Amino acid sequence: MGQGDIPPVIRGFLLEDYPGGTLKQVLQDSSKRNIPLGKWALQIAEGLNRLHLSRITHMDVKPLNVVIASNDNAVLIDISGIRGVPRAWLAPELRGTNDPFSLSFEERQCNGIWAYRRLLSLMAESAGDSPEAQLLGCIATETAKRNSSLRLELCHVISRLRQLGQ
Repeated sequence: MGQGDIPPVIRGFLLEDYPGGTLKQVLQDSSKRNIPLGKWALQIAEGLNRLHLSRITHMDVKPLNVVIASNDNAVLIDISGIRGVPRAWLAPELRGTNDPFSLSFEERQCNGIWAYRRLLSLMAESAGDSPEAQLLGCIATETAKRNSSLRLELCHVISRLRQLGQ
């Protein structure tokens, strides 16, 4: 390392161990079949909605940023989105933007819903032909409208997912 090179600094807090791993790991593990995807989808939507109500956007919603706690609950992590938004998880209307973090809150919020839709699609694919998978797939489709003003809002997603649990 040269004299002018500064090593990267990583900041953060490790508050709890998440023995269930990441959602990405769970979805890739074909031996796990009785996983509560509907419950996790609801918990992720509620967490994302709470952030949005506080005028905070996640900007990096993806399976790697959802961990499973010891009580089998899904938890969103890496809320800063500091590493940047992967283009594949960026809403279509924002893909031409060089700096997604400079966009308005509303545009970033729409992006969060788009990324959540991608997450739901992956969850639905891993759940096979179950009624739960069908509902997750249906909600994913309704949040995938090209026109962001036509996308299903998180409050409606939450309402639909709560019906699944009843």
